[in-house]
Amino acid sequence: MSNLRDRLKKIAAERKDAPQAAPAPRADPAPRAVCAQIVREAEIPPLRLSANALALMGGEAFSGLRLAPEDLLFLDTETTGLSGGVGTIAFEVGVGEVLGERMRITQLYLRDYDEEEDLLRRLLPLFAGKRAVVTFNGKSFDLPLLTSRCTLYRLRAPWQEMAHLDLVHPARRLYKLRLRSCTLGDLEEKILGAPRAGDIPGREVPALWAQFLRTRDEGPLQRVFEHNFQDVRAMALLLQALARAHDEPEGQMHFEDLYSVGRIYDQAGRADVAERCYAHVVTGSCRVRAGQALHRLYRRQGRAQDALRLLEEMAASGAGGTFPYVEMAKLYEHRLHDPARALRCTDLALALSRDAAEQAELLHRRARLARRLDGSAVSKRTKSTRERV
Repeated sequence: MSNLRDRLKKIAAERKDAPQAAPAPRADPAPRAVCAQIVREAEIPPLRLSANALALMGGEAFSGLRLAPEDLLFLDTETTGLSGGVGTIAFEVGVGEVLGERMRITQLYLRDYDEEEDLLRRLLPLFAGKRAVVTFNGKSFDLPLLTSRCTLYRLRAPWQEMAHLDLVHPARRLYKLRLRSCTLGDLEEKILGAPRAGDIPGREVPALWAQFLRTRDEGPLQRVFEHNFQDVRAMALLLQALARAHDEPEGQMHFEDLYSVGRIYDQAGRADVAERCYAHVVTGSCRVRAGQALHRLYRRQGRAQDALRLLEEMAASGAGGTFPYVEMAKLYEHRLHDPARALRCTDLALALSRDAAEQAELLHRRARLARRLDGSAVSKRTKSTRERV
């Protein structure tokens, strides 16, 4: 054992005395590929954003949040695919910053895949000092895609800690009843009154990127950059239109929009504003929807007489089919305790109904009311007999 120990000491001493080789020089890391950038400005009207409108549009994340237009960052991406998923990247990102009555729009774009990390690193500082990000359909597409790409490069995505206003949702709540389709292009044309001429459809964008990779000709991509530029600017204009509609609900020109903004206030617990909106619409093209919504509001508040008056007006105008008669039957039976009138309303509803399930329910109600009335009549006859005796 001692011999082995001596031999190990000798080997260690020899290694210590031996000249040390100089460490091999470390190779400098390859420089990171640099993405391209375009910076342009666009004129926009002054944005006026009340805390009320922001809360109605953005929900809890914007409750009590007071923002200046300069606090917002508008973002839109152009991607290599429209369905997301593995392999899809944003080859171009446009961000807009409000500067008074102008918007500075910075567009970062790739000329090859190896420039993606640089694009993301250049994108992140643009969020510095901003308090909210505004997108159109960004909640389900743009931001999740960018977040996943940042994760790949171990970058922190600042938008995850910011309030996010996705304009597609308030736009649908307000305009879908009238417009049906609420793409950004539809909203530009029918709400903003500014249809685009010669714009490239979004579905063609991935093909132009693929073509650029083959030919290295940036010419066709200029249409993509212009499309993105207009998208970012349009979001600011749409935000202004939506904010005005939420702040001035009774100023809507179309009954469908007035009813829709009433629903928004109703769902937010602002029954006073909702009632005024519904009341204006009761005589318009959405009178049935508005009448039903106004009746629900009265019922929640226990306003039986207001509800009855509304239902009588709906029945007199022939609006709502069986609805006003069914609801009047319920009111008379359960709130006003008048089974005779409840039975008459039930019979009127039965005469109008064409739905088997509804008819069965009405027949059940009629039988119950008839039994109640018969029982009441028997009770009265018995009481009268006793009094005569």
